[in-house]
Amino acid sequence: MSGGALAASAANGQTLYNSARCFSCHGSTPAVNTSKIWNGISAQVTKNAFGAGGLMSGYMPALTGGVTLVDSDFNDLAAYIAGVRGVTATCIGGSCTTVTPAPAVTLSSTAAQAFGSVTTGTTSTAHSITLTNSGTAALSITSISTTNAAFAVSHTCGTSVAAGLGCTLNITYAPQVVGAASGNLSIVTNAGTNTVALSGSGIAPVVTAPTVSLSTASQAFGSVTTGTTSAAQTITLTNTGTAALNITSIGTSHAAFTVSHTCGTSLAATVSCVISTRFVPTVSGAVSSTLTLVTNAGSSPNTVTLSGTGVAPVVTAPVVSLSPAIGLNFSATVGTPTLAQTVTLTNSGTAVLTINSLSVTNVAFTVSHTCGTSVAVGASCAINIVFTPAVAGQTPANVVIATNASSTASTVAMVGTGMAVGVPTALLHWDSPVPFSFGTSVAVGTRLSHTFTLSNAGTATATSVLLALNGTDLADFQITGPCLATGGVALAPLSSCQITVTFAPTTGGAKSVSLGVTGQGGTLPAAIALSATALASTSGLTGAGVTPNNTSSAAASSGGCTLGAADQPIDPLWLLMLGAAAWVLRRRRFFPV
Repeated sequence: MSGGALAASAANGQTLYNSARCFSCHGSTPAVNTSKIWNGISAQVTKNAFGAGGLMSGYMPALTGGVTLVDSDFNDLAAYIAGVRGVTATCIGGSCTTVTPAPAVTLSSTAAQAFGSVTTGTTSTAHSITLTNSGTAALSITSISTTNAAFAVSHTCGTSVAAGLGCTLNITYAPQVVGAASGNLSIVTNAGTNTVALSGSGIAPVVTAPTVSLSTASQAFGSVTTGTTSAAQTITLTNTGTAALNITSIGTSHAAFTVSHTCGTSLAATVSCVISTRFVPTVSGAVSSTLTLVTNAGSSPNTVTLSGTGVAPVVTAPVVSLSPAIGLNFSATVGTPTLAQTVTLTNSGTAVLTINSLSVTNVAFTVSHTCGTSVAVGASCAINIVFTPAVAGQTPANVVIATNASSTASTVAMVGTGMAVGVPTALLHWDSPVPFSFGTSVAVGTRLSHTFTLSNAGTATATSVLLALNGTDLADFQITGPCLATGGVALAPLSSCQITVTFAPTTGGAKSVSLGVTGQGGTLPAAIALSATALASTSGLTGAGVTPNNTSSAAASSGGCTLGAADQPIDPLWLLMLGAAAWVLRRRRFFPV
């Protein structure tokens, strides 16, 4: 940076003003007399300030980056300061010719500003252009405007821009009609007129509206037990439109269906929510309903069909099954306990069996069990009974089991026989000490049989043992077997014999007889009551696999009787004749004339 020419350059002076950092004390421009900067219109004054003994003495190297200013530099600084003030500078060496200060406009972009497509009734994003006064004098702003009202401009330039400073212009496009638009940005200053081309296109606005989309049109809940609530089924509601979906109500037309949802009162475009429904039937039968969705969508109201069937609850109850259930026989000498006999109790029902109490009706019997207070469905437990006779003779008793299965307690019949100590005696008993039934629906012409065992559990032989049927329906029952002998049979201790009773009805109706025992040498069992109900029609035959005319290849049975494969029922006339003959023989055998 050296002098040599007296011609003063305001432009070089501006550069020196900035590079010498004059702005740090005098402001960004000498437009204001900050710290007496206007005195700098005289080059000599500025030189003296930097000279020996001057105000800025010693600062030049620091301010100028180590470069020493010469007279031409001071002249250029004076020309710049004077130009900003609009006065004439005084240069070193006498009068000097200075470049006349003038403003100049520089735009950051002179290219056409294209705004593209903009929806009518809206305003585009602003395009910014920076205006800089690149001249040496203040730039006066006369006007900044556009030639088309669809384009608008705002700026920070005010009415004047000092040399070296700048301002910002923001241009926007706000079309009111559909179609292409063009115009110019016009900047009128004391430096002239500058223009920038503007263009854009107005487009019609997109019509926005909500749209309802449901994931299903129907829901079927199937069969649900009354008084219970089904599992939830869900419906997804999606707003597939372009505006918010306002939800007025979501409900069902029948109280048996309940609804809940996560939708709130409004659903933004493209957003989904979940509607949950449940079926809560109170009565049996088919139920239908409609889920109704009321919104601001054009398709409102939207509906979903709901259906379900209420069914009565399955009644569950425990059932007591006992094995054996036909009774128990005990025998022992007086004062001696028998070995325990076990009855198995099974809960064959569909609910837990509660044991309220388990007892025995005679103190000669003691009972223990593994049942606890309840028995699960399908589970079993053991009831153990021991007989300890206190006196000789028979002692009947029952095990009584009170449960929640019935208001009537379940029982197991027992007979215990006490034998005197040291006195041999016979003790006869049946294997079936309870009444026996051949069935309640036995067809006339059918033969059903059951075998009974008579045993001697005593210590002496029973003699003259006779078995006989007694009652009013003897013609319908017959007995056969080893226990029948003229004059009776003898049963040694621990021996037994069998007798088969056959029921062969010739007429319909209830039938009954008793099977009794007589004899000598000990205790005799009570008579067994035998019963059955005969039906005149063969269609009433009951029993597993029993038919009046069995033509199958397998034997059929019912109760204690069996029909062989392809057996034919006996003709009722033959039965009547056989029954009469049996009655005569029996009368002659047990009651000889």
